[in-house]
Amino acid sequence: MGRHDDYYYADGYGSRDGGRRGSLWLSVFDLIMVVVTAMFAVGLIVAFFTPYVDPSTFGSLTIIGIFAPLLYVAVLASMLFWLVRKRWITAAFLAVLVIIGAFDVSKFYRIDFKRHYEVSENRRSFTLMSYNVRGFFVGEGKSNARGYVDFFESIDLPDVLCLQEFNCAAHNTEAIDSLFEGYNMRETLEFGNVVVRTYSRFPIIAQGDISEQARGTSQWCDIVVRDDTIRIFNNHLYSMHISADDSRDISQGKIFFDDNKMRSIVARIRDNSSIRARHVDTLTQVIAATRHAKIVCGDFNDTPMSYVYRRMRHGMKDAFVEAGRGYGYTFLPMHKLLRIDYIMYSPQIGIDAFSSMTDCLLSDHLPIMARMHRIK
Repeated sequence: MGRHDDYYYADGYGSRDGGRRGSLWLSVFDLIMVVVTAMFAVGLIVAFFTPYVDPSTFGSLTIIGIFAPLLYVAVLASMLFWLVRKRWITAAFLAVLVIIGAFDVSKFYRIDFKRHYEVSENRRSFTLMSYNVRGFFVGEGKSNARGYVDFFESIDLPDVLCLQEFNCAAHNTEAIDSLFEGYNMRETLEFGNVVVRTYSRFPIIAQGDISEQARGTSQWCDIVVRDDTIRIFNNHLYSMHISADDSRDISQGKIFFDDNKMRSIVARIRDNSSIRARHVDTLTQVIAATRHAKIVCGDFNDTPMSYVYRRMRHGMKDAFVEAGRGYGYTFLPMHKLLRIDYIMYSPQIGIDAFSSMTDCLLSDHLPIMARMHRIK
């Protein structure tokens, strides 16, 4: 008659130590998961604080904010893993982070339960598009302004069009002007080259710039929309200076195996974030002092988990958060992870609809458009 403990320790292959070995491997796996989970949790906690830290103080945090959506998903998956493993304290701690992060989810992803926006006829709404056209270049110095002409001819032209990185020297840009014949137009130059241009179907009664040499370009235009004055801020904030090769290396994880590359990218993100922040500190003072209803749009070159976004959104509403749908990326590189183009508006304005034109792939940015109305 065999001993009971022979059966207790035996595995399916008749090994008395099989259960102990399985337990050992499971313990090792749990230890690895503890380390990985801790890294994800710390990363997400840092991302929570990124919008409140001035980049001139600690600009390297900006790169953590870039990966905030991935960190959130990783922490959520880790929480589910530890629930299955019945590690209740660890799962509870991660659940707290998930709940805190849920307040930021709408900045990246919005579930739209209301599929149709009813626009009352007496609202007399108007449309505004913001689009970084990347100088109309398609690589190797070739211009594709004709492609942009075809795009604008294929859609209902917006009442207000705010372009960034407009390049007058590109071939066929005059065809774009002809499309908007009858519109009012204002442009802002930097080093003799057009950076931002605004077309308006409505009268433009005043214009100004809030631009610093090589620190970012911002333009404002007062337009009269059916007897109401609205100030439009069209912005191209200082670039991250991350090349297509950099984006590929980041998305493929190659920078983790190249110390020089990693230091270079982190240094550029840190330094350029600080430059953007200084421009935004000046710009937001002008925005706050504006008595008119206002719309602030353009390429901010920063994500929703950033100092720049928090400062620019103060007292404003984000059109995507209010009326967007799905994952709100606007920048095509880095696996379409980043939302860096925005339309924001003051409480005197309401929004009827918002869209990112994901089928328009002329630039490395997507055009974004909002239908809005003035609230009396």
